Amino acid sequence: MLSAAATTRAPCTHSSAPPRLQRSSVSVMAIARSNAQPSWNERITKGAAAFFSVAMVAGAASAITYDELQGLSYKEVKGSGLANQCPAIRDEVEDGVESLKPGSFRMEGFCMEPTSFKFKPVGSSRFEPSTLLTRNTYSLDKMSGTFKVASNGNVEIQEEDGIDFAPATVKIQRGERFPFMFTIKNLVASGPATGFTCEFDVPSYRGATFMDPSGRGPAQGWDYQKGLQAAGTQDEFASENVKSAIPTRGQAAFAISKVDPTSGEVLGVFRTLQFTDDDLGTKQPGQVEVEGIWYARLS
Repeated sequence: MLSAAATTRAPCTHSSAPPRLQRSSVSVMAIARSNAQPSWNERITKGAAAFFSVAMVAGAASAITYDELQGLSYKEVKGSGLANQCPAIRDEVEDGVESLKPGSFRMEGFCMEPTSFKFKPVGSSRFEPSTLLTRNTYSLDKMSGTFKVASNGNVEIQEEDGIDFAPATVKIQRGERFPFMFTIKNLVASGPATGFTCEFDVPSYRGATFMDPSGRGPAQGWDYQKGLQAAGTQDEFASENVKSAIPTRGQAAFAISKVDPTSGEVLGVFRTLQFTDDDLGTKQPGQVEVEGIWYARLS
């Protein structure tokens, strides 16, 4: 079960230290790298351009701009996979973060499209490639919020509303499948435009009204499994009997790679780190690292 401290929002900082995810029963370092490898945050802050070129490879062939997408009909988009893609910025635009002007802006169309999923099982010290089993419904889109640019070039992004969560499932090489809730709920990130990190809320994969096959749930259902009333103490079954849907915390890192001053479009890369489903607190979750591209329009 998670402690109340797990849901307290921590201040956003720009740090080279690897992110950590905290649970009351387990404290796991999010990324365990060797000294020869860059830290989790350094990999995204060391150079957004290089990371950006790699992240864009998966969707480069079918990239489409916002204006082009608006010109398509429902039937043209349906079944094409375009609804799961973030818009691109026109090829002729080459402006970078230096084009951002100080001020407060309204952020619309905030979109996050994953291009890579890596999974670290419980007890493992490294992340391993995984195969996404979810169809083209795993991107976050239509999110809105505020976008602020300070006079020193630092930015602040605050997510407020939109499609900010998407259930997804990955499969590792051993064949095991792990569901998780890809999300950035209540994100407030700030720091240099070339790389800034923050935490966000990760809702339970199953809601508080979900009940397991034995009729046990966080907010309704039996307090213990039927048929065990005469077994005396229930301590050994506590992890199964006591359900919890309390959110955990995840880490996110963003970098801005391309800006169109004319249209107000911003394009960049992201990496998030979060726990997978813990079956309502009854098992130790693994960790999933998601990389991809993000897009937003400023006005």
